[in-house]
Amino acid sequence: DMPSDMPSVSTSPSDMPSDMPSVSTKPFDMPSEVPSVSTSPSDMPSGMPSVSASPSDKPSAVPSLSPTPVCKSRSEDLVNILMLDDETLNAGECIQVSTDITLSQESNGRLVLKDKNTLIWNSTELCGSQENGAMYYTTLQKDGNWITWEKGCRTRLPTAQERCVAWKSGKNDETPNDKHFVKLDGNTVQIIRGDPRNGTMVHWDSSDTGSVNPAILNNANC
Repeated sequence: DMPSDMPSVSTSPSDMPSDMPSVSTKPFDMPSEVPSVSTSPSDMPSGMPSVSASPSDKPSAVPSLSPTPVCKSRSEDLVNILMLDDETLNAGECIQVSTDITLSQESNGRLVLKDKNTLIWNSTELCGSQENGAMYYTTLQKDGNWITWEKGCRTRLPTAQERCVAWKSGKNDETPNDKHFVKLDGNTVQIIRGDPRNGTMVHWDSSDTGSVNPAILNNANC
């Protein structure tokens, strides 16, 4: 009974106006200019530094901390030679005279000879002060006198001196231009006149305790 002049209404898609845009949510209809995003390492900017935790990438400049003293080694033909003429042994240095035996210049002024941790000989039971920058070193002079010097003693002695004798073997050779060397014979320290490869004349040995300067080495609590 509806009036015949009423328009019919249809919801069929074909009845939609032709000028209406179609809308789609399909993935392939997304705009083509939308960039793709990737987290792949190969897509990272070329100017970015790479970071690695590999041990090989650790800085090579990290210093090695070691308490080992500076120790000179003797060649096989100079085994048991403690010191050569005009050679100097500074505080904190040692000479490896054989596999287990070392001669050391201690910072307190003493020369100490050890077989591993066993004392063989030392120049004196006394030691010196390290005040005012005092430094000790030992040389074997061409005259055969073996001397430990203190450098810096000018501030502690009545007379200003660049260096002072702290200990010496105490025997000068009458022929000062001859070669001399110090060697270990058993448990005896000897100064020998001649070449270290064939010298045999004993100039001094450790049965003579040498001479201590009491103004320099006077501390019994070493």
